[in-house]
Amino acid sequence: MTKHIFRVPVDTVHFNDTVKTGKAYNELLPFLAFIEKAYLEKLAHDGPLRYWGSLPRVNNQKTFMRISEGDELLFYRSGKYVALATIAFSTRNPALARLALRMHLLSAFPF
Repeated sequence: MTKHIFRVPVDTVHFNDTVKTGKAYNELLPFLAFIEKAYLEKLAHDGPLRYWGSLPRVNNQKTFMRISEGDELLFYRSGKYVALATIAFSTRNPALARLALRMHLLSAFPF
């Protein structure tokens, strides 16, 4: 199997919420399909699940079609690399994407 490395631009708030800190498995349960719950429960090991996602755009669709377990994401911000992650599981989950985007918007624009 060929391993791919994908360069991923990130902003500080979204990256901190979803990748650096992550979320507890039970926080994500309402947003997961049955098959995702079963697989991610094994990965959680009582720790946070870290996840990354993006809005569906033409270039992103091509990337998501190619991403698979074992590939790596190289996160960058302001021209500097800030993190490297290995893909353990990938899925298309609009509900989880909306959760991440909503958290990002709430922290960027507090009410």
